[in-house]
Amino acid sequence: LYGEPDAGRVWYNTFAYHMIEIEGWHRSDYDSCIFTKVFDNGAEMFLDLYVDDGCTWDNDAAIGDAFYDRLAKAFAITATAGDFYLGMDIIQTDARFITLTSETNIRGLCARELSKPISAYTREWSTPGNAKLMEHYEEAFMLHATPPAELGTKFRSIVGGMAWVGPTTRPDVLHRVGILARAYTFATEQLLEDAYECLVYLGQTAHLGISFSANAPDASTIKWASDSDWAIRRSTTGTAGMLAGGPIHASSRRQDCTAGSTTEAEIIAASSASNEIIHFRGLAFDLRLEQLQPTECDIDTSSC
Repeated sequence: LYGEPDAGRVWYNTFAYHMIEIEGWHRSDYDSCIFTKVFDNGAEMFLDLYVDDGCTWDNDAAIGDAFYDRLAKAFAITATAGDFYLGMDIIQTDARFITLTSETNIRGLCARELSKPISAYTREWSTPGNAKLMEHYEEAFMLHATPPAELGTKFRSIVGGMAWVGPTTRPDVLHRVGILARAYTFATEQLLEDAYECLVYLGQTAHLGISFSANAPDASTIKWASDSDWAIRRSTTGTAGMLAGGPIHASSRRQDCTAGSTTEAEIIAASSASNEIIHFRGLAFDLRLEQLQPTECDIDTSSC
């Protein structure tokens, strides 16, 4: 898999061929790493593939076990309990409630990057960091100086580690980590301190995550929201989609063009959210969660 430059593509094509042509599964039209199948007895099974890591879920244990037996004959696989996947701890208390955290990943990151145990930090951060991040970023952007090698390596290591947990289980740090990531090539001591603060916050709240409940109001209905700031250069778009009481998608990214007003920035953000809604409505259909009603998207400006 990690040999030639095209090894990853060859592996995916090999696996997809096996799933579609031999096993008879359907590949999602909206996410090529999602495969689904409805069996003759009405049982359903789903498979998610991320490079060489996979996760399945089903409603028939016998069919699921039989599939794993066939898969093990075709490929060298290692089956696990299913309580850890792609850096996420999967905590399921019953069939109608599940929580995803990055506690294992975050604690490992803190042990690697911090000079002392997380318990030794006496100040407790209630937010991902202080309010001066944008000021520190703008100063670094205007200076745009290449940082010392040690500082740059440390900064990229910390921010790169936090960038993994943000989109999966910790959307509360998405904006902060996104701003820090913009400074990869011109990091400063102030920005490094901001990165440390965010990491300490994650370490102190490592147990937090995203919970999904079938008992949540309108649990099977997707809802969306978008927002933006208005920057002198390019603004930032923030979007989030909710299902079963938790965010199934959250993003914080710099806009591709410069907005002339706050209304324009909000329209650009809403347009991005609309694209995401179309994608996730299609993906939900493939996962047997067809959305029969239009999806609501909250926007916090009447002019937009």
